[in-house]
Parts: sequence; structure tokens; C-alpha cells
Amino acid sequence: NLKKEYKGIFWQEEIIPFFQSVTLSEDCQTVCDCYLELAQKVGEELSDLDPYFSKLSKAMITWIEAWKELNPEASSEPLP
Repeated sequence: NLKKEYKGIFWQEEIIPFFQSVTLSEDCQTVCDCYLELAQKVGEELSDLDPYFSKLSKAMITWIEAWKELNPEASSEPLP
């Protein structure tokens, strides 16, 4: 359905370069750390594009918080 997909066509102009150039800091020691940092960057850099990305960022953070609560041992495993 083109009505549902048209935003994605325009978002590609910003989203693809964002994900191609995003880098994570050396502070990321676990997968959870990396995902949280990515969530923060999505919120900071893409939320001006559409409010969806602000909601996405918050949802990503909520997901990690829930994951850590339910999987405390797995959440602290360092990256290989």
C-alpha cells in the first residue's frame, strides 16, 4: 500500500546515510550498552525527521530495560 510506504521512501534519504555512518563509542562493553547508545543516537539524529523516531528511540530503551530485568546475567556479558 503506497499510502503506508510513502514516508519510508523519503526517510531513506536520511536513514541510510545515518546507519552507514553511525559509530559507537569505546564505552560500549556489552550488546545492551551498544543498543542503548544506538537508541540515543536514533532519538537525537532522526527525531527531527519524524516523531516516529523519537517513539522508536524510547521503545528501544524500554526494551533494553525490560531485557536487563528479565535476563540480568546475559545483560552483563562483555562483547567478544
